[in-house]
Amino acid sequence: MKLDPNTPEFRVIHHLDDTIKEELRTILFYLLKQPTFELNIVALYAFRVLGDSSKDIEKYAHQHIPKPIGSPILTVLDYLQELEPMLTWQKT
Repeated sequence: MKLDPNTPEFRVIHHLDDTIKEELRTILFYLLKQPTFELNIVALYAFRVLGDSSKDIEKYAHQHIPKPIGSPILTVLDYLQELEPMLTWQKT
């Protein structure tokens, strides 16, 4: 595996084919629908690693997470918006 020159991390996710990424997305949407904020946060983070924008992730949260959306999730969404300029290097 080659080290990504834009980040000090190994990015295994970039080596997955599109079929595997879609299967992973299906699992992540399932996790978002669960009434457990820990699973919701893991799914939101994984969407970010897959390269989704903060706006897309916020949309997913509001569409799939059971209502009412808890304050930990809302805090994560706020942080993602604030950090968006610093996270653009993660785009796939």
